[in-house]
Amino acid sequence: MGRFRAVDPFFSTLLKTVKDALGPSGVLVTIGAIDWDVSRGKLWAGYNGNVYLIDIVGTGIGVDEDVVATQQFLAAAGAVPLVDGLAWDSGDDTLYYI
Repeated sequence: MGRFRAVDPFFSTLLKTVKDALGPSGVLVTIGAIDWDVSRGKLWAGYNGNVYLIDIVGTGIGVDEDVVATQQFLAAAGAVPLVDGLAWDSGDDTLYYI
């Protein structure tokens, strides 16, 4: 998987590089769609019907590391696993996916 980076939006400084997102058993998790949840301080991520919460802070700012992705639920439209986009609504704490 490619790396993703957390950047301070006000100062445009790199805060952290996340190398890989791993499931609790240490298996690499594939990520397609993402959205930031400011109330939890975590990243929602989804791929092929699996929806995860990822703590990108991990051991701290400035550390390049693998992070843990915890599966929250399996999303499906009918019998088709689907997560092409995610959006978190801070007003009512709802996660939308398509």
